[in-house]
Amino acid sequence: MYTLKIFKERFHFCSAHFCIFSNRDKENLHGHNYYIDVEFSGEKIENGFLYPVADLKEIIQSTCDNLDEKILIQGSSPYLTNEQNSEYITIYFNNKMLYKFPRDEVIILPIKNTTMECLAEYLLTNIKNNISRTINTNFSKISLGIAETQGQKLIIEQQFS
Repeated sequence: MYTLKIFKERFHFCSAHFCIFSNRDKENLHGHNYYIDVEFSGEKIENGFLYPVADLKEIIQSTCDNLDEKILIQGSSPYLTNEQNSEYITIYFNNKMLYKFPRDEVIILPIKNTTMECLAEYLLTNIKNNISRTINTNFSKISLGIAETQGQKLIIEQQFS
């Protein structure tokens, strides 16, 4: 079994978010410079390596780029609703207006919260799906680390199926 760890300074995104703790309590909007790294484990394929690193780096970079300089909103939260038009998105917390943002600065993610745990699962699923659509691999396991500040990193690991 081989393990390939890919970590580059450029695998990062700067985003604003807020976490929701309960139906009455949430964080203020704030931002982080998130950094990610990804590990792939598996057997080498017939041409002698686990997989061409350049292709994997492109997928990881694209995933980061999609979130860079965006406001991340938890689209699956039971406590948030939103109204959208072509220019703005208005976010409501328990039916009270919370924020109004330019539409092109917001990404609504299919997650319950914008915690590191939920973001890591979203990123890992996104990377796995993009690899599965474009690359033939022998990966058996994939893990992703996400750091929202130096010294604070979460790691998620899944079987690659």
